[in-house]
This record gives sequence, C-alpha cells and structure tokens, in this order.
Amino acid sequence: MRSGALSSRFHSRITAGFDPVYFNVFARSVGYAALTTAICAVLGYPVACHRALVRSAPRPLLLLVIFRLTSFLIRRTRGITILKSEGLLNGLLLYTHVITAPFELLYTPAAGGRHSFILISLS
Repeated sequence: MRSGALSSRFHSRITAGFDPVYFNVFARSVGYAALTTAICAVLGYPVACHRALVRSAPRPLLLLVIFRLTSFLIRRTRGITILKSEGLLNGLLLYTHVITAPFELLYTPAAGGRHSFILISLS
C-alpha cells in the first residue's frame, strides 16, 4: 500500500475521537459556504458577462459601488455592536427589566444576514 492512502486503520483513528457536535457544526458551515457560493455565482455571472462584453466599463459606477460597500461595512459593524448579546440593545432591555437575561440576536440561523439589511433600510 502506498504512503498516505486511506486504510481502515486510518479511518478508525479519525473516528475514534468523533464528536457529533463538531460534525454538525462542520456540516452547517459547509452548507452555508455552499449556499453563499451559489448565490454569488448566480448574482455575479450576469455582471461578469456584461463587463466582459462591454468594452469600457463606466469607472464612476465602480467607484460608487466601492463607496457603498464601505458604507455598508461600517453600518454592519455598528449594528453588530448594538445587536450582540452584550450590546447596547440587550443592555438597555436588561436595565429597564424588560428581559431577565440577554438573548442572542446575531449568529443564529433565523437571523442570517437580515440585520444588515434592516440597518441599511434604517440609515
């Protein structure tokens, strides 16, 4: 058998310390990565085709996109500061006794990236 080939001994070494929690996190991460890749490919392909077919792309449009992206990233960072479990919103709700324990608004499957779009619409 050549060096580095998969064998039953190698497989038993890998699965000996197998923890289903890590597998679930890994599987979810791979799923999110696949979904993100598919969305970017579907949205980016028409733009790439247009830019390839048009001889001179309008430079001011590219600058506008760069400025909007920078603005979006700044708003997203500000929103994360407000919405995290130790953030301003949870602190205010705890201080006014509306809630008894902080709750998670970010990094849940239900939240996704929707908080970013809410922040864009509010600003």
